[in-house]
Amino acid sequence: MFGKIKHKTAKGFAFARPNQAGSGAPLQDYFLHRTEFLGDWEQLQAGDLIEFTPGIRRGNPIALDVRLLAEPAEVETSEVRREQK
Repeated sequence: MFGKIKHKTAKGFAFARPNQAGSGAPLQDYFLHRTEFLGDWEQLQAGDLIEFTPGIRRGNPIALDVRLLAEPAEVETSEVRREQK
């Protein structure tokens, strides 16, 4: 799933907003703990584009295996590849 960082805290967590909701569901934020970020946490900023695996923990949406995307074009290319499968 693709999205962007909506808000990042100094306490080691952030919230991610997906680019689109699945099957007509409303957009919801995903909790992101710094241990799920596959990169330098200090470089992550609000507005950064990310790719993540959606999950559920204690009934709430969480972002897993989160990686920072270099450019918006990387998101578009990856989404096109998935649609073609």
